Amino acid sequence: MTRFWSYVLLPAFIIVSCKSKQEKTKPVQEEITESVYASGIIKSTNQYKVFSSVNGLIAEILIKEGGLVKKGDVIIRLVSTNAALNTDNALLAAGYASMTANSEKLDELRINSTLAKNKMDADALLFKRQQNLW
Repeated sequence: MTRFWSYVLLPAFIIVSCKSKQEKTKPVQEEITESVYASGIIKSTNQYKVFSSVNGLIAEILIKEGGLVKKGDVIIRLVSTNAALNTDNALLAAGYASMTANSEKLDELRINSTLAKNKMDADALLFKRQQNLW
């Protein structure tokens, strides 16, 4: 009889103990509040960013905010010392590279050119004599 209980009760006990308990939930009616936090930039449909082709400081703003701008209109005036400095540097470089500043180098090149021509003439004469000898 003990075997009967072990064959009947043991499997029944295992089946009952392995059975998972179901979770029970009850719906509750409440108000839902949802918040979204984000950072960004809001732009209008016709917004356009303008960039200058040169660097400089703004000297004068010619168009008021919200004003109408057409193609070719001047919006701001810039003050740029870079352009003036670049012009001065270019003038200094041109003066340094001028003929008067480099006259010694030019004279040396003329002398070297004359020497090379004389050597070429002498070598041509020796070549002609060698051909006649052969």
